[in-house]
Amino acid sequence: MTFRLQSQMTMLTMRCRVLQNELLEGQQQQEAAAKELVLLEHILQQQKQGEQIAVQRLQAAQSQAADAASKVANSMRQVEGLSRAQGDLAARNDLVQRTLGPLQQEMDKISMLLLGVHDSGHAAGDHSFL
Repeated sequence: MTFRLQSQMTMLTMRCRVLQNELLEGQQQQEAAAKELVLLEHILQQQKQGEQIAVQRLQAAQSQAADAASKVANSMRQVEGLSRAQGDLAARNDLVQRTLGPLQQEMDKISMLLLGVHDSGHAAGDHSFL
């Protein structure tokens, strides 16, 4: 019976050692996993902060793009309005110039006639047209 008890003791001792080694290894793995988890949680926090900064930058860029688009649209309206006004002014100036041409020609004719009358009257000594 002593042999049997010794054999059982040896087996139990071996099993306990194996289990103690397995427990120690498991605890070491758990500790390493806990350290890695802390590191990964820290990295995750940094990434979340980076994401928030990127979102804020994106929103600022979108706001700037909207402001720029608004300014472009406003400038386009001003250009179109001024272009129409310039066209209207060009048309009005052309009309005035076309109206002025014949009037100037008529004035030139009358001026020539007056010069002719003045010269013929001046030669005859008549100054009544002056």
